[in-house]
Amino acid sequence: MSGIDPILGSHHQVLQSIRQREIRQSTDKITSGNRFASDIGQDSAALRLSTRLEAQKKISQATTGNLQNAYQLIQYQTNILRYAERTITRMNELAYQASDIITSSVDRRHLNSEFKAHVEVLKDILYDRTFDKVMFDPLQSDNIASLDVSGASGGPDVDIMNIDDFGSLGGEIQLWWESLQARDRIRIYQGDRWFFDSGEYASDVDLNGDGLANIPGTEYRMNDGTTKTNADGTQSPVWGDKFTMTFQPGQMEVVADSDNTGNANEYMKLADTDGDGYGDLFLSMETLEGYPRYRAPLGDSSNLRITVNEAGAEDILRESSTAWNYFLKIDKDYIEGPTVTKNEFGDNFTMDTVGFSTLEAYDLESTSNAANAMTATTNELESLKTQLGFLAKTFSELRFNKERIEVKSMNYANSHGVITDSDMASEATKLARNLLVQEATNNALIHSRVSARNVYKLIM
Repeated sequence: MSGIDPILGSHHQVLQSIRQREIRQSTDKITSGNRFASDIGQDSAALRLSTRLEAQKKISQATTGNLQNAYQLIQYQTNILRYAERTITRMNELAYQASDIITSSVDRRHLNSEFKAHVEVLKDILYDRTFDKVMFDPLQSDNIASLDVSGASGGPDVDIMNIDDFGSLGGEIQLWWESLQARDRIRIYQGDRWFFDSGEYASDVDLNGDGLANIPGTEYRMNDGTTKTNADGTQSPVWGDKFTMTFQPGQMEVVADSDNTGNANEYMKLADTDGDGYGDLFLSMETLEGYPRYRAPLGDSSNLRITVNEAGAEDILRESSTAWNYFLKIDKDYIEGPTVTKNEFGDNFTMDTVGFSTLEAYDLESTSNAANAMTATTNELESLKTQLGFLAKTFSELRFNKERIEVKSMNYANSHGVITDSDMASEATKLARNLLVQEATNNALIHSRVSARNVYKLIM
């Protein structure tokens, strides 16, 4: 039996429940530091605003990280160009010494040996992929001229044409390939990796079903009016099936003209019965699939190589009567640098590549060669100074954007904190008050129950 009025007892229980809930809320807010930790329904407008500020803060932080990465890449480019500048400065000194008419041939050989060693160093740093990004393009050098490639023609033997120091890692190649009725193979390499393989290709095939291959001059042959200059200075039309290749490091696209007449669907399997290295006995027709083939170049070299009748996976014997010709038109193009987010609105910033010539086309073997090398290295140093100035400007712009975004991120964080952070002093006072009242109420309840029990004993 209790000496407390039932109504007062019920009111006491309600107050105790409220105080207990307030104690739990204050404890949650103090431990988490977040005013919405215990009850997200107490201020929905503030919660919506804080959620938006939190999202903006995360975007700003991500943008800051992107700009920091770009900042590092620009610094990396600058360091590489400065190293190249020191190397080419030394090469210029070597060329100056070698161009002196009193320099002996023995001394010139030593100078040339060091010069070529520096060329290899320039090649190593130009194609470096430390950050797994293509940051350097030799075409950025002011001293690399455009390239024209003449046609070639031949027979069944392997033919190789090297284009040393193509001067670019990307561009467009237009190939006119005519292997006549016998099948031949053409491959185009960048460095040691092929990126176009025609397969065992025949340009003149039986289109009208009469059992005869169509030959140049008929309506089935392709001629888009392109002309080439022959060795004797005369002009002649370019015949053959046309393929247009657009390539960059890690990217490759090939478009075959719609009026191409050839294919690499099959080839004749032959045997060499007379031991001359050419096939002369027909064995069977073999089917091929997936040609012409292509794959993206790695962008690790500025050298191109064109091979004809190099052994492919089929390793076939060729007829001694095979004949072919090709013509290449090569346009260089700048490669694209990496893209980063430059602001909180999602706008992108594409970092420009920089670069320099590896100067591998030059040597110091003679006085005249040394003079040419001295001119080339001098021009290359001027190009590097221009690019370093451009990098300094880009560096400053990135730093300004990064600092601006960091300030905005800090403002977002402060505004978010004002809305969401608990008032620790207020919550601690509130918690202490509720704990004190709860303890006093519990003690009063206990004493009231003890007094009621003593009165009951006296009456009984």
